[in-house]
Amino acid sequence: MQDTTITRRGFLATAAGAAVVTAAVGASRSTWDQAFGVNYHSDEDVREVHSTCYGCGANCGFTAYVNKGKLGKVIGDAENPSAAGKLCAIGYAYPRVAEGEDRLVEPLKRNAQGGFDPITWDQAFSEIATRIGGMQPQELAFIGDGRPTSSFYGKRFMWALGGANVYTDDAAHSLSRKAGTYAAIGAEGYTPDVEHSQMTLFVCDGALDGMRPAHIAALEAARQNGARIVMAGPVQSGDTRFASEWLGIKPGSQLALVLALSAELLRDGYDKAFVDAQGAGFDEYRAAVSSYGAKWAEGVTGLTEDTIERLAAELRNAAPACSVSLGLREGNGALYGNSGELARATALLNALLGCYNQKGGALVDVCVRPGELGGIEAVAAPNAQRVGDTDYPLAAQMGGSSAVALKAAHEGALHGVIFCETDYAADASSPSYVRSAIEGCDLSVYVGTELCETAQACQYVLPDVSYLERADLPSFVDGPVPSVVTHSAAIDVLHAGTKPLDEIFGGLAKACGVGDAFDFSLEDVARAQLESVGVSYDGAVSVGTVSFAEEAVTYGELPVWGTPSGKIEFASDTCKAAGLSASPMWVEPTHVLADGQLALASGALPVNAGGLAADDDAIAMLISKYDLSRVWLNEADAKRLGIADGDTVTLANQSDLTARVRVTNRVVPGAVFVPEGFGRTSSGEAHAKGVGVNVADLVPFAVEAAYGSGMVRDAVLTVQKAGA
Repeated sequence: MQDTTITRRGFLATAAGAAVVTAAVGASRSTWDQAFGVNYHSDEDVREVHSTCYGCGANCGFTAYVNKGKLGKVIGDAENPSAAGKLCAIGYAYPRVAEGEDRLVEPLKRNAQGGFDPITWDQAFSEIATRIGGMQPQELAFIGDGRPTSSFYGKRFMWALGGANVYTDDAAHSLSRKAGTYAAIGAEGYTPDVEHSQMTLFVCDGALDGMRPAHIAALEAARQNGARIVMAGPVQSGDTRFASEWLGIKPGSQLALVLALSAELLRDGYDKAFVDAQGAGFDEYRAAVSSYGAKWAEGVTGLTEDTIERLAAELRNAAPACSVSLGLREGNGALYGNSGELARATALLNALLGCYNQKGGALVDVCVRPGELGGIEAVAAPNAQRVGDTDYPLAAQMGGSSAVALKAAHEGALHGVIFCETDYAADASSPSYVRSAIEGCDLSVYVGTELCETAQACQYVLPDVSYLERADLPSFVDGPVPSVVTHSAAIDVLHAGTKPLDEIFGGLAKACGVGDAFDFSLEDVARAQLESVGVSYDGAVSVGTVSFAEEAVTYGELPVWGTPSGKIEFASDTCKAAGLSASPMWVEPTHVLADGQLALASGALPVNAGGLAADDDAIAMLISKYDLSRVWLNEADAKRLGIADGDTVTLANQSDLTARVRVTNRVVPGAVFVPEGFGRTSSGEAHAKGVGVNVADLVPFAVEAAYGSGMVRDAVLTVQKAGA
């Protein structure tokens, strides 16, 4: 575990805390200044502000250096568990979104011609409130990006109206991963202690591309320490440079590999003492899993029987200083029709290794959450059930499924939807299906900074200020050392016609007659949240990140398993009641290959997680210069199809799309890699429009059984040379 120097205990001295961070990060000029910065007139002109990057969901904390109201530079905070003193390419480029040409600067309303007309805030609030008043509270849904401010205000607004349909966009990202892990161990996640491990096996489509700098540092430290790092997936992505070995496996077959490794351990040796003491339902699990051996998995994964047996032996010999991980980016958690069972099986495989909370093993993430908010009256939970919770009970435990909500809207069961800072109509499976669901609603509202694809489908567009222009509620970050990260405004609001989220939802609430539920400021909420966990608001703002070191994982001390039995559930009654087998078993991906077809593989590029090309011209330039939007095709498949490197190909499933191709053995035979974040069609995304293809357009809309995820990569494609 990384040492964390700023802790809650003894931490109330604001000035002293600020000095610690300045010393740790440093304020020297750098190459970044030359590329992105402004000139400093004197040290006295520079104001330092702690905030968090919104380029992806990693919550990397940074210090913004502001010179006379202009952003000079941003530097990752050393104490932040995601940044560890660094930011990625996205983190350094993303601040320029504040002054980007794509910014929304005033409220918009769709007109009869399908375009948008500017309207006043009063008109927007009034008309939206009138439409909300014309429907029942349970006919309206809120879907947010999962960040603290949108989650708090969106939920409070909906509950004040009496509606229970509150969701995040997790169904397109991490829902199944969290739900499957929770079903097994009663926690949403665990972190591989890769730096101190003897061996770590990553079983995923891409271990960390586009994600946390701290994870990159940990992988490099592991390599320097002699750890064996194995990455198994269909694509040899950039993170494999840290690997001792990359094993190419078929898309969607990761569950087969995990089941086979489990069966091999059950046959040749597992940590019986740990399983006997901490497990429940083991006999049923053993009977269910033992038939999945290396020979069986060979035909499913594409790996040889000998390779799988070798991996099992290596893990067994390294235990407990080893773990198996689904990767360090949450986007791996909702890919296929078996992603939930993959997460459950992987959590149980780590139990067989006895590696939980062991040095070098799998460290169960610790959660610290705000308690009762002093001075802010709670809003009573509605006397209603969220749409989808009955049919998808495992999703219900994780906050519900937004994919199910969109399905309900498509079928006419929901009549209104409010999106907050999530481009669901670009990122979820089958954007055409999602747009149809939105356009069929009596009310659709988008809150955000750009006229993205989701905004284009909505009737009303409400412009938010950028993340640099506003304060947000603190992020409570789970991990081996839990922490809280503050988000302060770095620069003044640039466009008078925009509003921060708290003012937008406060205005909507007032127009809807529930304004009394918002008689406080955002700072009041932030202060109350921090004080409820014993942290000074002023102190936290002065340093950016505060760790709860006293709550951190201690090697050798096991957590309280949050399952119904209080044990690791090798056989789960909850899963059985949801329609699954009590113990994880092989589930075929939904996609079935016909002759000549290729399975879809995808993942984020380090410079384009979340489609940043839509926001920044420097990133767009890199993508263009290095032709990063190309799809990847294995050499053997390319030869069979008569395709050469650089050719334009047609990708066909439910859509026919064309893209340039890169022929490379960094993708397995039988698969085609389509990078995420491209193929935007909205005129409001000037840099991204028309660049590459949107992988989501190639995936039919579907919902994973019991888990409720959007199965955002479960598809097969027909690939041929364009014009052939």
